[in-house]
Amino acid sequence: MKRVYLFLTLIFFAFGLNAQNVQVTFEDEVVNVDDTVNIEILPNVSFTSYFYIENVTEEPINAMAKYTKILSEEEDEFLMCFGECTIGNVAGPVMLNPGEIFEGFDIAFTPANTNNRLLKVELYEELTNDVLHQYYVKYYSETGLEQAKSNSFYVNAYPNPANNHVKISYSIPNKYSTAKIVIRNMVGQVIEQYEANVSHNAYVNINTSDFVNGVYFYSVIADGVTLSTKKMVIKH
Repeated sequence: MKRVYLFLTLIFFAFGLNAQNVQVTFEDEVVNVDDTVNIEILPNVSFTSYFYIENVTEEPINAMAKYTKILSEEEDEFLMCFGECTIGNVAGPVMLNPGEIFEGFDIAFTPANTNNRLLKVELYEELTNDVLHQYYVKYYSETGLEQAKSNSFYVNAYPNPANNHVKISYSIPNKYSTAKIVIRNMVGQVIEQYEANVSHNAYVNINTSDFVNGVYFYSVIADGVTLSTKKMVIKH
């Protein structure tokens, strides 16, 4: 009989996780239950990972966030922000309304060296302690990573389509001295432009509440050279 109860408990637990009360997104990719997010690191360089949390139910959720160190070292420094920031491993609660995308969840990590680390991240309901979502974050390093990072380029906007705000994340090679992000409308008129840092893992938050619905184009320009132009949709 005990085996039956244990079996049923495991079924209910698995069903609860698979119900997907919340959806987690990292760099535009959905993080499924028990997925591993891989993050490259450098010694003594702080890396901040931003996670977007969406309540996909029809009821509000009072959520907590927690991480567990599975593989770490004493000199490691972590700072977790979930509404409020803490050097502890538990943060919250945060009220997630139905359909809301919460953007205030991030984990900053400063490694003492480039050995692999592994965290287990859990989101759970404050009153019942029911697990809403769980996944893993792996920090790792590769040979020549520092050089690769300094010479890498990317740019991406999230969410896209956007409503009242959009976050443009980018990495600009350090061979450039100045950079900016320019937003144009369909006819090429400059709507906004922002100074950009020549660095890795940077971003700019843009208020788009005054933008009219439609298609826009955002460009990264460094030392007068357009490195990339991508499409962005505004839909209020």
